[in-house]
Amino acid sequence: MDIGKNVREAREVQGLKVSEVARRAELTISGVTSIETGRVGNPTIDTVMHIARALGVEPAELLKEAPDPKVIALPSTPLTSLSSEELDERLKNAESAAEVDRLLRALEQETRDLEEFIPRHLMPRTDRARLYTAAARQRWVQLADDSRKPESNRFKSVVEVASELGGRYKTFIPDAESSAEEERAKTA
Repeated sequence: MDIGKNVREAREVQGLKVSEVARRAELTISGVTSIETGRVGNPTIDTVMHIARALGVEPAELLKEAPDPKVIALPSTPLTSLSSEELDERLKNAESAAEVDRLLRALEQETRDLEEFIPRHLMPRTDRARLYTAAARQRWVQLADDSRKPESNRFKSVVEVASELGGRYKTFIPDAESSAEEERAKTA
């Protein structure tokens, strides 16, 4: 609790000077100032009673706790909470560009939502959102382009996309390089 802040606020609401509160409470000006500034953080109950009477408030009003700080919830991110295998399955089983387009738009929205919460501890999740968006965008391009030959629409896993993007995305997924090479070897 911050008694000093509560005393100062009650005094200011009433438009009183420190000297007037001190006079009414039969305290010194420096005593009231010391409480308001926090130099005296735990005044005696008698002192609190005197100040409360001087301000015309209940002592409990001066002893009340400060409200809890505002809690900020993280945005909901159901798609970027998926494992890379689950996203791969959704993309692989997509039957139309429209289906992947809906997924892509949802991932882009999750990315924007997360980017508003950029503190350092959220970077891995933001990177995952960007990686998944890139994987969905790549699959959407394949399915949306009717002029592409079916054999050029080979599905690429999230791990393969991470490997192609390189940089921090290669370190984001453990063994991304070796997993992508294994995938290529299977299809060759």
